[in-house]
Amino acid sequence: MTLTQDTTPDPVSHKPRRARKPTDDQLAAQARTRIALAHAEPRYDLTVEAWIPVMRDGEVHTIGLHELLAGAHHISDLAIPHPLLRASMRRLLGALTADLVRRARTLTVDDWTDAHTDNVGFTLEQVDELLDVHGQHLWLWHPRTPFLQDQRLARDLMKPHVDQPAQELLLHLPTGSSFAWWVKASEPALQGGLSAPQTSMWLAARWFYAINGNCGDLRLPDGTTVGAHAGGSFAETVATVTHAFRVDGTSLFRSLLRGLPASMLESPVTSPGGDPAAASCAWLDDEQPRPDPDLLYRATLNAAAVLLTARADAGATSRFVRASTPVTGEVAKRLRNLALIVDHHRITAPTTKDPLHAVRVPPGALRGDVLQALHRAGFDGARLSGVVNSADCWLDVDAVTVDREHLDILLIGKGGTGSSPVWEDLAGVELPARHVDPSHPNPAVVEHVRSAVAIAFDPNHGVRQRLEWAVLDLLAQPGPDGWKPPKRDNTAARSLTEKAVNDWLVRTATALERVLDSDAPDALETWRAEVRSAARAAFDDVALPYITSTRYAPRYAVALRRLSYRRSA
Repeated sequence: MTLTQDTTPDPVSHKPRRARKPTDDQLAAQARTRIALAHAEPRYDLTVEAWIPVMRDGEVHTIGLHELLAGAHHISDLAIPHPLLRASMRRLLGALTADLVRRARTLTVDDWTDAHTDNVGFTLEQVDELLDVHGQHLWLWHPRTPFLQDQRLARDLMKPHVDQPAQELLLHLPTGSSFAWWVKASEPALQGGLSAPQTSMWLAARWFYAINGNCGDLRLPDGTTVGAHAGGSFAETVATVTHAFRVDGTSLFRSLLRGLPASMLESPVTSPGGDPAAASCAWLDDEQPRPDPDLLYRATLNAAAVLLTARADAGATSRFVRASTPVTGEVAKRLRNLALIVDHHRITAPTTKDPLHAVRVPPGALRGDVLQALHRAGFDGARLSGVVNSADCWLDVDAVTVDREHLDILLIGKGGTGSSPVWEDLAGVELPARHVDPSHPNPAVVEHVRSAVAIAFDPNHGVRQRLEWAVLDLLAQPGPDGWKPPKRDNTAARSLTEKAVNDWLVRTATALERVLDSDAPDALETWRAEVRSAARAAFDDVALPYITSTRYAPRYAVALRRLSYRRSA
């Protein structure tokens, strides 16, 4: 903040006057000057600058967008360890791929299926045409169209001088790399700002995953103001979010094509009243959001705008402002619902009350728990929707291809307060696609996986359920009407159950992968014996301190029977 020094002596005391605080208008003018200087000319072209880590030939390379798309068939996958950044980049690249395919109007789905099978990659002409369209929006600093930013903030933000240190771009994640969560922005180590590659990655994360909340007041075209935004890509306001991305084991090119949902490839808006600006990725539209966009536009909508305001001497980002996009709350709600319908990375399982019911798994869940949650939600009956389900993918492939694919699943949970929410925790989980794909081209695989999961996780008689009941039996206490197990929310019971189940899941992890990857009929019986044996071992570990007690010892034998026989809870 700049203070204005008035050196005119006070007529009474004859002392210099105090420095006067600038007015909002003065500070706004200063901020707009900083923004104009920072974006005076295009800087840092993301099509050629190295900012995306990828795995190629067994090594990590950092490359630009043109090299990535042109050589996607030679790249194994993204090499981004942070789950949220990796998910954001998959969504960004997926949207670009959908736009590229829609522009290649002479090619049919059969042509693209052949290209996928042969792993031939995108042609240079296809890549160049796509980047010619997006090119002006792929500069980190730009007078009109900076990358995933909104220059309208410079004009319409009521107090644009309230900018934030660049480290606030990092979403607040205590288990992630958010400097803003752990240390103050005034720390000397943070004064250098964020590098251009870091800034670009986190801009993508904010576009897709900025959480709903308060922000700077923005003046709308009708003269009203809005002081809260509906989140990145109109993010869903729920406690936990579970997103999945289909990844091929051969190349990024194949992953990008297989990750396209069928609905995303519908033709752009072509009706007489259709707006051409609403027929591609939303970030190409300087007036985003439009009221009647097509499906690709809806999938890339954004309601949480940012604008970089200052660059450090070395070119790093030092400050930025954030606000809503210029849209009322009513419009944001309607567009949010449209965006949710076409977000096929959300794993959904329709219910009688909610046709878009999302499957949500907490970030701390182990792989076995994730598998159980997806199967319970809709594996039986092929009700799971999204790219987790082959039936929802644009390209139809054979069973061998599906067996080679895996799902990169993002688990993310919300915390904080209603006015200041944060992403509290996150985790990335990988599962083989054949384990959770209800439309696997080989029905025998689906039946085998379903049976294996039921043996371990069936809520009525699965081994996991028996293990939970055994712990409750162990802790039962005598009462007037017989032995009464503790309630499930009992702290001791919950802690002991969690320890036993987690131990059991760890003990069976290798066997789980082995049996699910096998189609042999006798593998199920081997699996049944292994999970029972592991459950007994896990139970004995947690029961050891209790079986020498006269208070709990009589219940040990009763609890063991739970592991062998089905009984009502």
